[in-house]
Amino acid sequence: MVVVLIILFLFGATHSFVSHACMDELGLLVRELELELVVFTTTLGQEETTLVCVACLMVVRGHKFKVNSICFPLQGLNIISMMNWLFSNHILVD
Repeated sequence: MVVVLIILFLFGATHSFVSHACMDELGLLVRELELELVVFTTTLGQEETTLVCVACLMVVRGHKFKVNSICFPLQGLNIISMMNWLFSNHILVD
């Protein structure tokens, strides 16, 4: 199965996010947070969520990584990834 994803690598993002549609399409396992997380965006304003995908597998050029991503109603994107995650895992986007 081939799935094409649109990923935004964002400087300054404090967390990684996955869209609800992507979560459903990929069948990602979701856990409920013990608290409500409030996220502010320029397009959606304030949104609340209590869902997180824990230890989602991400493969970059054959190397496997586990990423925790907050489930969020993204529009036009499947995933937002923190740039800090790339740096800490020695991944260079060229």
